[in-house]
Amino acid sequence: SIDVLEHEMQQLEWSWEGLRASLLLSSAREASLEARLSDAQARLAILTPQVHALAALAVEAHNLMEGLPEAIRAGARRLLHLEQQARKGAAAHGGGQRARPR
Repeated sequence: SIDVLEHEMQQLEWSWEGLRASLLLSSAREASLEARLSDAQARLAILTPQVHALAALAVEAHNLMEGLPEAIRAGARRLLHLEQQARKGAAAHGGGQRARPR
């Protein structure tokens, strides 16, 4: 009958409105997610070079630390050599003796 058809048509309209509302909500959520993804990609583009720079600094610091003990030993050898040269020079010029009181 017509009443049954009208009732079914009303239910179809409500279902259609519900689906349409769900679709709009899904579209809004998708747009929000796309905006968040875009923001995250922009942040990543900024952070990536900074992370690479920090990694390069870490490698450089590690290499410096590995070379430090040898640099200290080389410096100590150089100081010892200079000290020996100074002693030899002082001995050659009589600097190793005390000055006589007048």
